[in-house]
Amino acid sequence: GLIREIKALPLGNGAVQLSLAFNTGMFTIKSTRYDWDSRSNSYTISALTNVDVSEVYRQEKEKRIRQELLQDQQKWKFDTIVLDAGHGGKDPGAIGPAGTQEKTVVLNIVRELGGLIQKEWPDVKVVYTRSDDTFIPLKDRGKIANRHDGKLFVSVHCNAAKNRSAKGAEVYILGPHKNDDALEVAMMENAVIKQEADYEERYRGFSEEYTIISSLAQNAFTLQSTEAARYVLEGMQEKTKLNDRGVRQAGFVVLWTPSMPSILVEAGYLSNHEEERVLRQKSTQQAIAKGIFNGLDRYREQYERQQVAAASAMP
Repeated sequence: GLIREIKALPLGNGAVQLSLAFNTGMFTIKSTRYDWDSRSNSYTISALTNVDVSEVYRQEKEKRIRQELLQDQQKWKFDTIVLDAGHGGKDPGAIGPAGTQEKTVVLNIVRELGGLIQKEWPDVKVVYTRSDDTFIPLKDRGKIANRHDGKLFVSVHCNAAKNRSAKGAEVYILGPHKNDDALEVAMMENAVIKQEADYEERYRGFSEEYTIISSLAQNAFTLQSTEAARYVLEGMQEKTKLNDRGVRQAGFVVLWTPSMPSILVEAGYLSNHEEERVLRQKSTQQAIAKGIFNGLDRYREQYERQQVAAASAMP
């Protein structure tokens, strides 16, 4: 408003000097008057001004923009992460030569990862799409993430391939596949929809074209998803002996629905006899979870640094 600042300077013997600084950018001061009411010992200063209406509008607009940006910052505060253990229940996922089931391995990894997050990030809520051996339809997993206003969706899987020598970890984001290997992985993970009673109706719109459209709709999250995928893969490589097969993109149905940065981790190949043996070990599952967490920790640091930069850029 009119007054920018009031200063009080003690002069001794009970006297005080008051200084008032006026907002001359918004107001033109024409005259001022000082009055003292001896009965109530109250003081009044009156100022006659002309108001610069355009300046008032400008400052009000800036104030409103600041408030909206602060609300947006609060909305995008990294306060919820959604962990998705692939498959479950009647859907075992990939099965290794020795009978190791993907659904069991990934649930163990996700539980370890969730425990680490709750310990290291007490201010972040962990949401599980499943915390036991339950079958959850692919579309519903994304809906769970959206319902809890997640800031990152992490789906954990184990891979399998016709080529039994294939091994290593990969991290995917949503997008049209760029090679046959990525297509094969996506088709394998998406095949679970056929176990849902009404899958033809529920997934009627899903196709290669729809994947492209969905990817375009998620362009706002592409950079963040890619950063998260890269950090997670680096973290896993540092904590495990799994070789790095890179960040890839493919049309995973489970990444179709979440309205947030989303990644799908393929922790290794159960179809590879040696890698199956390693993946079923608790120590390996813990190392994978620790690697994923370390990557997420770097991602969160980068994410929050960007939020601070956005705040400092506010008018």
